[in-house]
Formats: sequence, structure tokens, C-alpha cells
Amino acid sequence: MGIVTRGRAELAGKAVASALAQVPPPDLVWVIEDGLVGKPFEWKNSGQVRITRWKESRGYVAARQKMMMEADADVYVSLDDDAWFLDPQAMAEAVRVMERNPKVAAVGFEILSPDCPQPSWRKGVEPAKMFIGCGHALRLQAVREVGGYEAMPGFYGGEEKDLCLRLLDRGWKVVKLSGSAVWHEKTLTQRDWLAQRRAGTLNDLTLILRRAPGRALPWTLAGNGVNHLLFSLRRPQFLAATFQGLMDFASRVVELKRKRQPVSKETWRRWRLV
Repeated sequence: MGIVTRGRAELAGKAVASALAQVPPPDLVWVIEDGLVGKPFEWKNSGQVRITRWKESRGYVAARQKMMMEADADVYVSLDDDAWFLDPQAMAEAVRVMERNPKVAAVGFEILSPDCPQPSWRKGVEPAKMFIGCGHALRLQAVREVGGYEAMPGFYGGEEKDLCLRLLDRGWKVVKLSGSAVWHEKTLTQRDWLAQRRAGTLNDLTLILRRAPGRALPWTLAGNGVNHLLFSLRRPQFLAATFQGLMDFASRVVELKRKRQPVSKETWRRWRLV
């Protein structure tokens, strides 16, 4: 189990307690403190919790990458530091899904939050195009096969989509586990929504540039750019941040294109249809 935290020690403690309350509990809960901000995270009286402290922030993606690449484990389960399990057997169920189907590389838990508090009436496993980062499980064999996360130019957003696309292109499967819920508090502490919007716009367009097959690239890129603008016109508080993200992409498109490695037409088609 991996948890990345920064300046939210109390919330991170709730996430760790939730992990240890799983039946059965994880072999290890690894907490990376991504930059020393405020009260340091502490956990006493448990050999199951490892704490790594980084003096300077390297970002949550770098922290997750370190845990996935260095952990002596078959399955990596990730929680945000402001998220916790509502189902005491959610982790065990995700592992069972992987055991029953050796081609499942990623299991996304059902995510509930203050703006989406009602659980789905469905229970079970269904195909998905991606998992949500605040609560998911990954088969480390598959993750290491594709090299884990690939760095995105913006600090936030898009890395899960990109990883899932590359997994699907290698023949792995991504599923959602409905009925096994994680609560995501979405606390505002340490969140800058405008900066996240700017970075998310840049990363979304970067993903398309890197992964869309040839003929799909121009219209998908143009369509997503228009969608970002339409989204922001309906929410004017995000308009400036969205425009900045679009300009960031335009100014770096030549540099970003050097890392272009498109997936197959079939993978792209299936991913867009899910």
C-alpha cells in the first residue's frame, strides 16, 4: 500500500489506519512525505508502516513511481492521503480479481466524494479505460513491463490515462470494481485548483500528441482543445488557467513531439469506446 502526503499529516494518518484495517491488511504501508511542510507525519507501534521523507517536493507521481519500482511485492495499492476505504475487504477483492484473471493489470475502486456521495447500485467487475489515482490497485509485473509512469510536462493530471493506454496496448486489461468503495475527501489543503486546471489541460493534450495514431491525431487534438475551452466558458473562473494550459502546450509542441510513441489503431479505438 502506498500513500503520498505533503502537509496533511492528520489526514494521512486516517488513510494509513484505513489501510491497516483491511482484511487481510497489506504486508507494508509505505508513506512518502513529499517535502517537509507543517507537522511531519508520524506513526507509532507498527512494523507495517515505512516512512520516507523528502526534504524537497518531487511530486506525487515520482513518489508513486519509486514505490512501484522498488517494492518487493506483486500488487501495489494506492490511496491519496485524503482518501480511505469504506469496504474492509476492498483490497482483498482487488487481489482476487487479479488472481482470477491474470491479464488484469489495473483495478480501480469505486470512488465516492462530497460531490458524488452515492454508491453505484451495481456490484462487480466491468471493463474500464482508466483508474482514478486516489484509489486503485496495480499488478507490478505489468507496470514494470511498460516502465511505470512516464513523466508529463505539467505537475498534475493525465498520468493514469497514459499508463492505462500503454498497458492496454500491451494486451493487459483495466477494470473497475464497483461496490468496493474508497471515500475521497477532496480536502482543499495544499490544493491550487487553477494550477491543477492549467497543468491538466497541458497534460491532456500531451497525452493525445504522444499516443494517438496518425490519422486520429489532428481531429482528436483539435476536438479536445475545443472541449477544454467550452468547459471553461461554462466555468469562467477556469478560463484563464485553461488558456494558459493551451498556450503552454502550443509553446512546447515541438519538444513534446519528440517523445511521440502512438498506440495501435485498435487500442486507441477500444480506449475511446469504453
